[in-house]
Amino acid sequence: MDFMTRTSLTIHVPTRTVIMDDNPPFLDEPCENDFVEADLECGTMTLQNTPQVSLKEKVEDANLNSAEKGGLLKLLDNYSDLFDGHLGRTSLAEHIIVTGDAKPVNLPPYRTSPAKKQIIEEQVQKMLKDNIIEPASGPWAAPVVIVNKPPREPRFCVDFRGLNQLTVTDSYPLPRVDESLDFLSRGKFLTTLDLARGYWQVPIAEQAKPKTAFISHCGLFQFKVLPFGLCNAPATFHRLMNNVLAGLIYKSCAVYLDDIVVASPTFEQHLHDLEEVFNRLKSAGLSLKLSKCQFCLTELTFLGYRVTPSIIHPDPDKVRAVTEFKVPTTIKKVRQFLGLTGYYRRFVQDYASHAEPLFALTKKM
Repeated sequence: MDFMTRTSLTIHVPTRTVIMDDNPPFLDEPCENDFVEADLECGTMTLQNTPQVSLKEKVEDANLNSAEKGGLLKLLDNYSDLFDGHLGRTSLAEHIIVTGDAKPVNLPPYRTSPAKKQIIEEQVQKMLKDNIIEPASGPWAAPVVIVNKPPREPRFCVDFRGLNQLTVTDSYPLPRVDESLDFLSRGKFLTTLDLARGYWQVPIAEQAKPKTAFISHCGLFQFKVLPFGLCNAPATFHRLMNNVLAGLIYKSCAVYLDDIVVASPTFEQHLHDLEEVFNRLKSAGLSLKLSKCQFCLTELTFLGYRVTPSIIHPDPDKVRAVTEFKVPTTIKKVRQFLGLTGYYRRFVQDYASHAEPLFALTKKM
């Protein structure tokens, strides 16, 4: 109906035809108006370039004395190839997509504005150059979506909902957030390590590549590596990280997908723990994004929580998002609000009873 109110249409009932005017508005992808990003299950990649930073600059930012900074810099120099900007490609895992005898999903490209066409063209060329995608000729096709969420850069997405509905679920568990937080709160030295475009460091199984095909005015392409938005991508990636860091998780580090946090009681132990993690990542063929790594912190934000020695509390920015949330006027908005507040239910006494009237609203539809 939103489309019909913005477009001049003539409906001819006897012939079951719809006549559109000669100058219809450009049709933006449905996710921007009809879906939240989580509903879209899209694979995303921002076009913004991250400023380059050196190992020395990162060490200087650490709250350490001169001798400690020297020790940290020496360690990082020994593993500088982990931070050199290349995109790793592990041989320890590959992503499979099981759809049984399901008929391939083959959707036409969404119509997009000239400005968004340019974004798609730029991103496709960049991914071809970086060996992320390749031309495709199979029966599968998922449309591309460009999502604008100011002030962030436009996000290149692939709408994999059709494929996900046909995919057999991989039930491999993700880590419990509370267990990760409890472990990290015991550390006095904390380092966050961010894998460089983590999913893109995992190859796609050859037989699964055609199922990742996406379509736009540029043509048909398929992924050579794990794209965002596939329903089993988190399971594949976390299984890999559990294998890479086996024996270290909750002993010297916590991991949630592509975020690794190393926690240690002393600085000397922290250097040892970091070296052990670096060795594992290097052996696995993985690489880190230096600009997103932070070394030897005393507190940090992890999965929406502020972690300090012996104390955990909600991230103030997330709390602000709750307090400034506009009064919901639709069932979807009520669900979004409940999802946001439910994440912090451990900090709200009798949360279930307070939220019950809102849950009741969602069941009326």
